[in-house]
Amino acid sequence: MHTILFIAVIIVSILVVMIGAIAFELTGLERSSSQFQALSCFTGTGFTTKESEQITLYPLRRRIAMFLMIIGNAGFVTMIAAFANSLNPQSFLFNFAPSYLPSFLPPVLIILLNLAILGAAGYFIYKTATNAALIKGLGDRIRKYLLKKKYMKSVPFEELFITSTGYGVARIDITPASPLLNKAISQSLLSEHRVNVLALERQHEVIHNPPADTTIDLNDRIFCFGKMEDMQSFT
Repeated sequence: MHTILFIAVIIVSILVVMIGAIAFELTGLERSSSQFQALSCFTGTGFTTKESEQITLYPLRRRIAMFLMIIGNAGFVTMIAAFANSLNPQSFLFNFAPSYLPSFLPPVLIILLNLAILGAAGYFIYKTATNAALIKGLGDRIRKYLLKKKYMKSVPFEELFITSTGYGVARIDITPASPLLNKAISQSLLSEHRVNVLALERQHEVIHNPPADTTIDLNDRIFCFGKMEDMQSFT
């Protein structure tokens, strides 16, 4: 039973980290950063001061990080306890073996059998978790579920690069609710917030350093440099 619990905790941990990464991504965090931050929060490792500013500056991301930290701490305690107990000779073959069988086997052999089962299960989980097509399909299902149940909402904003001072490059998607819609760049108050438009993507065409009189249309994507908090106010 302890062996089953250990394997179950590993599977649940992978799913929790995946959900956390998708939740971070839906807040506008870049995908690779989302995956790293979710794993960092869950394990409590690699969460550097510079990288953590991408999380601590935004309330929603802080709540996601707290969820991952709490589940991660509880999961590791359970995992260690389950692993230790799974090596107990009394837990031979998930406790499903005939009661008389362990008496014919030395304790060392029983422990090795338990380790072999854990190793085989770990290898299967690893191969499954590294299957790109499977992970992508599962990730899409989780993303749709979070959006459908309104646990999260997709934001038209993505951080592409951020410095330790809070400045960086971001992508802003122009939606019907965007305050930038149908306004020229010079009339959009971007310059007043010291936000520079580096490029504008429209129907797969990229305009570098667009002129100030360029009108921002629906479904445009603009790539800006400035303070992250200021740029988010235009979404």
